[in-house]
Amino acid sequence: MTEEEPGPAKDEVSEGSRKAAMVLATGNIKKALEMFDEVLAKDPKDKDALNGRGVALQGLDRVPESMECFDRALEIDPAFPDAWNNKGIGLMVLQRFEEAVACFDKAVELDPKYYEAWTNKGVALTRSGDVQGALNTYEDIIQANPKWFDAWYNKGIVLLKTGRAKKALEYLDKALELNPSHPNAWSDKGAAHHTLGQLEEAVKCYQRATELAPNFRVAWSNKGVALQDLGKLEESIVCYDKAIELQPTYASAWFNKALVLRDLKRMDEALACAEKLTELAPNEPDFWRLKAQLLKAMDRNEESVKAYQKLKSLGD
Repeated sequence: MTEEEPGPAKDEVSEGSRKAAMVLATGNIKKALEMFDEVLAKDPKDKDALNGRGVALQGLDRVPESMECFDRALEIDPAFPDAWNNKGIGLMVLQRFEEAVACFDKAVELDPKYYEAWTNKGVALTRSGDVQGALNTYEDIIQANPKWFDAWYNKGIVLLKTGRAKKALEYLDKALELNPSHPNAWSDKGAAHHTLGQLEEAVKCYQRATELAPNFRVAWSNKGVALQDLGKLEESIVCYDKAIELQPTYASAWFNKALVLRDLKRMDEALACAEKLTELAPNEPDFWRLKAQLLKAMDRNEESVKAYQKLKSLGD
């Protein structure tokens, strides 16, 4: 019987996991994965390396493999909150929401101040269709930690998406008190004002969002819609053009720009937008309907008929 080779010092393995995690935090996922693998080659039971490897695999869209890592980490240490949380994230990706909620519950049971895992439970409940459960979860977090931005913000989003824009504003305002530099919160506050018909306020919020994040195409597009609804058509075009510059395939921006140009009687430009739309989505009836209507308004009847025939072939 031969004596086992001595394994690496625990501090060395811990340092290896720490360095790999730092690389992962920079976004260099493949390099981090290599580093976690090196750590696990020395000590296959390093739970931190297993957890980190799972996170890296999630970042590479290799979710089923990541689940194996989290399960191995939890076999080694069943009281490992991070592994429970990360396993829950993977289960959400796999749309196994009930199991995901159970994982997040376990993480919070082990660490009642693990607000990230608690917030993830709310997200999983929302995606599963349990809106009230999600709202209750976010409220529980707020009661436990009133300074937790994500709970205020996420509850505001759920309220907005379920038709409660006025109530959503209360939560989005509180979120922005906690983090005034959050472009998504400004954009969503703009959406709430827009829903309530408060167009000037909506424009201000979208403007703030684009100041904080100049490449925020959705905020540019939404600002365009609000300006369009205010009758500020030329200004709206500037916003749609910016959104299209940021994403040339942004169909809703092309569509809304076409409508504005039509209203301004700039028919050739409107038609160019409609033609772009039918290139981007050849089977979208709304785009062919718009093209047919524009052609008809321009007395290009033969082309209009062909566009309507295409529309009919799509079952509309």
